[in-house]
Amino acid sequence: MWFDEFLKRFSACETNADFKKLTTVKTGGKAKVLFRPTCENDIAAVIKFSHDNSAPIFVIGGGSNCLAADEGYDGIVLKLSPYFSQIDFCGEVVKAGAGARTAMLYSFCLANELGGCEFLANIPGTVGGATVMNAGCFGSCIADVVTGADAVSEKDGKFTHLERDELKFSERRSVFSDGEYVVTAVYFSFFHSGKKEIIKKYNDIALAKRASQPLDKPSFGSVFKRTETGSAAVLIDALGFKGFSINGAKVSEKHAGFFINEKNATTDDFLTLIDIVGQKVRDRYGIILSPEVVYVGNQDDLGRLPYAHFL
Repeated sequence: MWFDEFLKRFSACETNADFKKLTTVKTGGKAKVLFRPTCENDIAAVIKFSHDNSAPIFVIGGGSNCLAADEGYDGIVLKLSPYFSQIDFCGEVVKAGAGARTAMLYSFCLANELGGCEFLANIPGTVGGATVMNAGCFGSCIADVVTGADAVSEKDGKFTHLERDELKFSERRSVFSDGEYVVTAVYFSFFHSGKKEIIKKYNDIALAKRASQPLDKPSFGSVFKRTETGSAAVLIDALGFKGFSINGAKVSEKHAGFFINEKNATTDDFLTLIDIVGQKVRDRYGIILSPEVVYVGNQDDLGRLPYAHFL
C-alpha cells in the first residue's frame, strides 16, 4: 500500500485532510494525504512517488472552483501555499509564486503603482489556480496579463518554463488544465498607474461583484462556462431556477450562475442540482452546459451525470 510508504518518505504531511476546509463551498469528505511542498524538488519527488506507486494526485489552489466527493479522495492532494507565495520583480515583469493569493498580488501591484491586476484581486484563490483555469471577470482574464510560467512536468518531474503562446489559454482553460504540469510560478506584465486610479478600478469591480454575486454565501463560483450564445446564467434564470434548491444546495437568487451552500449541503446535493439544471437547459434550448467547476474524487461523478453524457 502506497500510503504507509508515503508517510515514511514525506513525514511533513497531513492525513485525512477535510475538504470542507480546503474548498470555499465547504463540502466533501477527506483527502487521504495533504502535502505542502517547500520547493520544486519536493514536487518532483511527489510526482515520481505517484508514478512509481500508482498513487493518484490532485493539485489544489485556493479551492474556490473545486467540488470534492462526499466519499473523499484516496490519493495525494498537493497544495503549494504557503511556501510558493513569494512575489517580486524579475526584470521588467512581476514573478508570483503559484501559491500566492490573488489579493497578495494586487497588494504588491498597488504598492509599486502597477495597474492591470485589479480584476484578479476580485477573484478568490491563488495565482496558480487562477492561471490553470484562466480565471476572469467583467471582461478581463488572466491570459491578458500573463507572459509565461514555471512548472514541473507531471510526466517526468522535470522543471520547465513555458512562454505565453505555450500556455494555450482558452475559455476557463490552459495547458495546465489537463494535469500535465504543476505550475509553480507565473510571470505578469502590468503597466504603470497611479494608486488612486488602481484603487478606484479595484473598488468599481468589487462593488459590481457585491451587487451581482452572492459573495456572502459558500460557493465554488460560476458553475458553468459561457456558451456560444453568452452567459449560462441567462439561460438558467430564464427557466426560473433562481431560488431552486436540493436540500442545502441552492441556485442563488442574486445570480443564477452561482450555486450556493445555503445550509449544510453535500456534494451529492450539488451534483443533483447541476444535473437537473443541465438537463432542463438542454431540453429547452438544445445547449449542453460545460461545467467550470473542477471535481476531485475517486471517480468522475460530475462527468458521469446523465446530462453530461452529451458533452
